Amino acid sequence: MPKAPPVHRPPGWRPPAVAQREQTRQLGRETDRRRRDDPTRRLYKTARWRTLRAAQLAAHPLCQCEACDDGRRRITPATVVDHIRPHRGDEGLFFDPANLRSMAKPCHDRKTARDDGGFGRARA
Repeated sequence: MPKAPPVHRPPGWRPPAVAQREQTRQLGRETDRRRRDDPTRRLYKTARWRTLRAAQLAAHPLCQCEACDDGRRRITPATVVDHIRPHRGDEGLFFDPANLRSMAKPCHDRKTARDDGGFGRARA
């Protein structure tokens, strides 16, 4: 049975699916780099934050979001410490214990998406 004739491909040619995947991967690296270089991200890597976070979770082990109502409506263990008012890099607000609350990860993700414009919502 005869084979199909060879198809000419210019040097560097990639199938469209492979080219799209490579482009998406490159964009992801740039986004990760931007996120990593954000000065507010460095605050989360300090020993002061780790200590404050551990103290907050020890003092309030249940989710304090509106839906859980501090464990009165729904008992959910807290795993994340949330800033009530966004700090936007302000160290005073970032490390203020009065600006912190313990939350469960799903509750925190919902709140962050709502406040920061996730899921196509406009940023408040």
